[in-house]
Amino acid sequence: MDTQDLWHIGKAIGLPGFDDSNDHELESMNKDIARSKREDRKEMRSTSEDTLYQELSSFLVGEGQQNVEMNTRAVTDAWIKRIRKKYEGSVIRRTVNSKDNEGKSITGLEAYEEHLCVLEMYQHEYDAIEALAKRTTDSETFVRRFASEVR
Repeated sequence: MDTQDLWHIGKAIGLPGFDDSNDHELESMNKDIARSKREDRKEMRSTSEDTLYQELSSFLVGEGQQNVEMNTRAVTDAWIKRIRKKYEGSVIRRTVNSKDNEGKSITGLEAYEEHLCVLEMYQHEYDAIEALAKRTTDSETFVRRFASEVR
């Protein structure tokens, strides 16, 4: 779930900080995050492939921190804090007896049921997944994309 989803959920359930008069904040948030992603992509393009592989390897084995601080994470974290303040004091859950923000019953919802299905895969399916993972992690495109998401 991203920041826009949290914003639209707040708006859909009628929380005061997300009404139409605050849509300028949503636009500002989207611009800030898009700008930070552009800056991070530009920085990543200037980073050597060896450095990206080294950082990815460190991340996958759980050693050390990434050496380059990513703008996207910092900007997103700041916006998440602002959104959390708008949700403050609200409890959001859905049951058959749920009511909306005005105390009216939400109709048409059936009780939630969870069904777990555990399936054993065939060996050739495990092999195919393993081969796909190997091809993917060997791909320069994957490494650059993954590195941009985890910094």
